[in-house]
Amino acid sequence: MEGPYSYSVTRYVHDVETGEFINVGVVVALCHEPCVVARLTTNYRRVKAAFPTLDIEVFMARMKRLQACFDLPFLLEALYRRLIARHERVRRP
Repeated sequence: MEGPYSYSVTRYVHDVETGEFINVGVVVALCHEPCVVARLTTNYRRVKAAFPTLDIEVFMARMKRLQACFDLPFLLEALYRRLIARHERVRRP
């Protein structure tokens, strides 16, 4: 990824009333291309250390589901490119 970009830090807010949070990832978007990537933590130990009442199973399920939302378009694009390349190889004599 090259060129101008914007980013947003992803936070886990444990208690809305107290406003306590911990950073759990980052989302990066290129300004001149339709490209958005995210990296979210799978290290629940750090979050659990900050918030001992954390439900690890729920937290991990949400992190994985959110990461999958960002990963799926890129996986589909990679599959599409692979299929196009295979088709081009077949068409050439």
